[in-house]
Amino acid sequence: MSDDSYVTNYKKNRRLILKLLMLGSGGLYMLSSSNRVLAQWPADLFAAENSDDLYSRLTDGENVVESDAVVIKVPAMVENPAIVPVSVQCRLDGVQSISLVLSSNSYPLAGSFKFREGTTPAISTRVKLESPGDVMAIVHTDHGIYMQSAAVDIKRFACKAVVKKSADSQ
Repeated sequence: MSDDSYVTNYKKNRRLILKLLMLGSGGLYMLSSSNRVLAQWPADLFAAENSDDLYSRLTDGENVVESDAVVIKVPAMVENPAIVPVSVQCRLDGVQSISLVLSSNSYPLAGSFKFREGTTPAISTRVKLESPGDVMAIVHTDHGIYMQSAAVDIKRFACKAVVKKSADSQ
Protein backbone atom coordinates (compact mmCIF):
# COMPACT_ATOMS: atom_id res chain seq x y z
CA MET A 1 0.00 0.00 0.00
CA SER A 2 1.39 3.37 -0.93
CA ASP A 3 1.69 6.26 1.49
CA ASP A 4 -0.89 8.30 -0.45
CA SER A 5 -3.61 5.66 -0.15
CA TYR A 6 -2.86 5.23 3.58
CA VAL A 7 -3.30 8.98 4.18
CA THR A 8 -6.50 9.07 2.11
CA ASN A 9 -8.02 6.12 4.02
CA TYR A 10 -6.98 7.66 7.34
CA LYS A 11 -8.73 10.96 6.47
CA LYS A 12 -11.90 9.14 5.36
CA ASN A 13 -12.00 7.05 8.54
CA ARG A 14 -11.33 10.08 10.73
CA ARG A 15 -14.20 11.99 9.10
CA LEU A 16 -16.51 9.02 9.51
CA ILE A 17 -15.64 8.70 13.19
CA LEU A 18 -16.21 12.44 13.74
CA LYS A 19 -19.60 12.27 12.00
CA LEU A 20 -20.66 9.30 14.11
CA LEU A 21 -19.57 11.06 17.30
CA MET A 22 -21.54 14.17 16.37
CA LEU A 23 -24.65 12.13 15.56
CA GLY A 24 -24.31 10.15 18.77
CA SER A 25 -23.90 13.25 20.92
CA GLY A 26 -26.93 14.85 19.23
CA GLY A 27 -28.98 11.73 19.89
CA LEU A 28 -27.93 11.66 23.53
CA TYR A 29 -28.95 15.30 23.90
CA MET A 30 -32.37 14.54 22.39
CA LEU A 31 -32.88 11.62 24.78
CA SER A 32 -31.86 13.68 27.79
CA SER A 33 -34.28 16.47 26.87
CA SER A 34 -37.11 14.24 25.63
CA ASN A 35 -39.58 15.54 28.22
CA ARG A 36 -39.27 18.96 26.59
CA VAL A 37 -39.42 17.70 23.01
CA LEU A 38 -42.23 15.15 23.06
CA ALA A 39 -45.88 16.11 23.32
CA GLN A 40 -47.70 15.16 26.48
CA TRP A 41 -50.40 12.52 26.15
CA PRO A 42 -53.67 13.52 27.88
CA ALA A 43 -54.60 9.95 28.84
CA ASP A 44 -57.53 11.03 31.04
CA LEU A 45 -59.15 12.85 28.10
CA PHE A 46 -58.63 10.02 25.61
CA ALA A 47 -60.09 7.56 28.16
CA ALA A 48 -63.50 9.25 27.98
CA GLU A 49 -66.18 6.74 27.03
CA ASN A 50 -68.52 9.12 25.23
CA SER A 51 -68.78 12.77 24.21
CA ASP A 52 -70.75 13.78 27.34
CA ASP A 53 -68.08 12.29 29.60
CA LEU A 54 -65.35 14.05 27.59
CA TYR A 55 -67.26 17.34 27.68
CA SER A 56 -67.50 17.20 31.47
CA ARG A 57 -63.77 16.36 31.73
CA LEU A 58 -62.79 19.22 29.42
CA THR A 59 -64.98 21.82 31.10
CA ASP A 60 -64.54 20.60 34.69
CA GLY A 61 -68.00 21.90 35.60
CA GLU A 62 -67.29 25.49 34.47
CA ASN A 63 -69.80 27.54 32.52
CA VAL A 64 -69.31 27.18 28.75
CA VAL A 65 -70.40 29.99 26.44
CA GLU A 66 -71.27 29.39 22.80
CA SER A 67 -69.45 32.13 20.90
CA ASP A 68 -69.36 33.40 17.33
CA ALA A 69 -65.72 34.37 17.99
CA VAL A 70 -64.92 30.66 17.61
CA VAL A 71 -65.24 29.85 13.90
CA ILE A 72 -65.34 26.18 12.96
CA LYS A 73 -65.23 25.23 9.29
CA VAL A 74 -66.29 21.73 8.35
CA PRO A 75 -68.35 20.48 5.38
CA ALA A 76 -72.02 19.89 6.16
CA MET A 77 -72.04 16.78 3.94
CA VAL A 78 -69.07 14.49 3.27
CA GLU A 79 -68.70 11.55 0.92
CA ASN A 80 -65.69 10.01 2.64
CA PRO A 81 -65.93 10.09 6.44
CA ALA A 82 -62.31 8.91 6.75
CA ILE A 83 -60.92 12.31 5.70
CA VAL A 84 -63.05 15.19 6.93
CA PRO A 85 -61.25 18.56 6.86
CA VAL A 86 -61.78 20.67 9.98
CA SER A 87 -60.39 24.11 10.75
CA VAL A 88 -60.94 26.28 13.81
CA GLN A 89 -60.04 29.95 14.19
CA CYS A 90 -60.52 32.07 17.29
CA ARG A 91 -60.94 35.80 17.58
CA LEU A 92 -60.51 35.65 21.35
CA ASP A 93 -57.70 36.95 23.55
CA GLY A 94 -55.69 34.70 25.83
CA VAL A 95 -56.44 31.39 24.11
CA GLN A 96 -54.74 28.54 25.97
CA SER A 97 -56.06 25.50 24.08
CA ILE A 98 -58.49 24.24 21.46
CA SER A 99 -59.96 20.74 21.74
CA LEU A 100 -61.83 18.97 18.92
CA VAL A 101 -64.67 16.68 20.01
CA LEU A 102 -66.42 14.30 17.59
CA SER A 103 -69.73 13.44 19.24
CA SER A 104 -70.48 10.36 17.14
CA ASN A 105 -67.11 8.60 17.57
CA SER A 106 -66.44 5.90 20.15
CA TYR A 107 -63.31 7.86 21.12
CA PRO A 108 -64.64 11.42 20.85
CA LEU A 109 -61.43 13.43 21.40
CA ALA A 110 -59.82 14.10 18.01
CA GLY A 111 -57.10 16.32 19.47
CA SER A 112 -56.24 18.97 22.00
CA PHE A 113 -53.93 21.77 20.88
CA LYS A 114 -52.19 24.11 23.33
CA PHE A 115 -51.08 27.63 22.41
CA ARG A 116 -48.43 29.87 23.85
CA GLU A 117 -48.99 33.56 24.38
CA GLY A 118 -48.55 35.54 21.17
CA THR A 119 -49.43 32.71 18.78
CA THR A 120 -52.40 32.72 16.44
CA PRO A 121 -55.10 30.43 17.86
CA ALA A 122 -55.97 28.46 14.72
CA ILE A 123 -55.82 24.80 13.75
CA SER A 124 -56.46 22.87 10.56
CA THR A 125 -56.57 19.08 10.44
CA ARG A 126 -58.44 16.09 9.08
CA VAL A 127 -60.51 13.76 11.22
CA LYS A 128 -62.26 10.43 10.77
CA LEU A 129 -65.97 10.18 11.58
CA GLU A 130 -67.60 6.89 12.49
CA SER A 131 -71.11 8.17 11.83
CA PRO A 132 -72.94 11.47 11.26
CA GLY A 133 -72.78 13.85 14.20
CA ASP A 134 -71.45 17.10 15.61
CA VAL A 135 -67.89 18.37 15.46
CA MET A 136 -67.30 20.61 18.46
CA ALA A 137 -64.46 23.01 19.23
CA ILE A 138 -63.93 23.77 22.92
CA VAL A 139 -61.65 26.76 23.54
CA HIS A 140 -60.03 27.45 26.91
CA THR A 141 -59.01 31.09 27.44
CA ASP A 142 -57.81 33.23 30.32
CA HIS A 143 -61.39 34.53 30.64
CA GLY A 144 -63.38 31.30 30.41
CA ILE A 145 -64.41 28.43 28.18
CA TYR A 146 -66.05 28.96 24.81
CA MET A 147 -67.37 26.52 22.22
CA GLN A 148 -68.84 26.21 18.78
CA SER A 149 -70.18 23.16 16.95
CA ALA A 150 -71.19 22.14 13.45
CA ALA A 151 -73.20 19.17 12.24
CA VAL A 152 -71.70 16.82 9.66
CA ASP A 153 -73.70 14.32 7.64
CA ILE A 154 -72.32 11.44 5.60
CA LYS A 155 -73.56 10.98 2.06
CA ARG A 156 -74.95 7.48 1.64
CA PHE A 157 -75.06 5.79 -1.74
CA ALA A 158 -78.02 3.57 -2.44
CA CYS A 159 -76.09 1.00 -4.45
CA LYS A 160 -77.71 -2.35 -4.89
CA ALA A 161 -76.27 -5.36 -6.58
CA VAL A 162 -77.55 -5.77 -10.12
CA VAL A 163 -78.92 -9.23 -10.71
CA LYS A 164 -79.39 -10.24 -14.32
CA LYS A 165 -82.35 -12.41 -14.93
CA SER A 166 -81.90 -15.24 -17.30
CA ALA A 167 -84.29 -15.82 -20.16
CA ASP A 168 -85.47 -19.03 -18.47
CA SER A 169 -86.65 -17.29 -15.30
CA GLN A 170 -88.97 -14.88 -17.11
